[in-house]
Amino acid sequence: MKKAVKKIKFLTIVIAVLAIIAISRVVLAIPIADVNTTVTYDSVTAVYTYGYEIVNDKNSPDYVGIFDLYPEISVFDIVSPKGWDYMVAGNWVEWYSISSTYDIAPGNSLSGFSFKSYAPPGNMTYDAGAYGAVYPDGYAFGLTTGPVPEPATLLLLGGGLAGLVAFRRKFKNIS
Repeated sequence: MKKAVKKIKFLTIVIAVLAIIAISRVVLAIPIADVNTTVTYDSVTAVYTYGYEIVNDKNSPDYVGIFDLYPEISVFDIVSPKGWDYMVAGNWVEWYSISSTYDIAPGNSLSGFSFKSYAPPGNMTYDAGAYGAVYPDGYAFGLTTGPVPEPATLLLLGGGLAGLVAFRRKFKNIS
């Protein structure tokens, strides 16, 4: 009887872990967009020009219609691609399509987002937002232009796997 209860507990834990992994993949890994950055430097004027291209993933559920950038630097000469406009507030620049006909469809990209600054490149946070049934509030995604560390995710996964191994070893020793 004890052995059967332990097997049921073990199977319940395994199913719960698999369910959490499956749900997190669905919720957290829905591809929306990627942003490519180019930076050029004009040594005569000592000005950096930052350019951005938004690439909407072909598996994205929605069109991209918002691009927010949070530079930690002061910017000027902001440029928008055709069909897009922008707003600026402090260290925040938001580009938005003026009509859904200019939104970036899944599998497509759009360049022409740029600004100038006297500051050299560094990490800047940005969001590419989507409109549609999946994200009805119009805000869907956040990244940084630098590499995104995933220590919490890896620690969580590693801890879960270590726990399963330890539980399995304990289970083996008992039987």
